[in-house]
Amino acid sequence: MFSFVYDSVIRGHHIYKEIWIPLLGEILSCEVEPGNIFDPYAVAIKRSCIYGDNATVGHVPRKISAVCCMFLRRGTINCNVTGARKHSTDLVQGGLEVPCTLTFTGMKQDIEKVKNLLECAPSVDYPLPVPAIKRSTSHISNF
Repeated sequence: MFSFVYDSVIRGHHIYKEIWIPLLGEILSCEVEPGNIFDPYAVAIKRSCIYGDNATVGHVPRKISAVCCMFLRRGTINCNVTGARKHSTDLVQGGLEVPCTLTFTGMKQDIEKVKNLLECAPSVDYPLPVPAIKRSTSHISNF
């Protein structure tokens, strides 16, 4: 088995903050969440069974969820908390996020494929939509 570590974040902490306080170095698991209505490739990040509930505490970012979802068919992904929660720099999705590393473990060819796909993932910065400004011409006089 081979491994690859990728710097990422746990998305959606603003939703799960009542049930989970992130601990530096905490190891979490990743599982496909097929019933998610917001993302058909959603990958839930779950706390360990030592809490007794295996509860979802966040999700991998949508920009890499399809890659993670496909990888989980043949490999595993563990999540390691690396920092304190913060407000998202992703203006499209917003919310709170927790810095982490994702460790992909699987066959060599699968690891190579996920490395290549993650290099092609869109950047965190999305262009903001520019609203069309409707201008009134009734106040302009003819010279």
